[in-house]
Amino acid sequence: MSEKESALEQISDAVQGFDEGTLFSAVKAALYMKIEPSEIIEKGIAKGLRIVGEKFGRGEAFLVDLVSAAEPAQRAVKEILGMRP
Repeated sequence: MSEKESALEQISDAVQGFDEGTLFSAVKAALYMKIEPSEIIEKGIAKGLRIVGEKFGRGEAFLVDLVSAAEPAQRAVKEILGMRP
């Protein structure tokens, strides 16, 4: 796994684990690595949200899990978009 793929996976894992601190640290690290914001959102944040949603659909997660993943993800996306010129 490349450094870029590892960074995006860490972002996805942080979303799935409802870990806002790790999510923001991982996003900042990915931006520092010059990974495109759109790629961070799609291949990191959105991927994590999709996995949580799939688990919910299979009955392996609860509504509170969806909210717990979505709120920090939304704040991270706003932070990323706010950094753009």
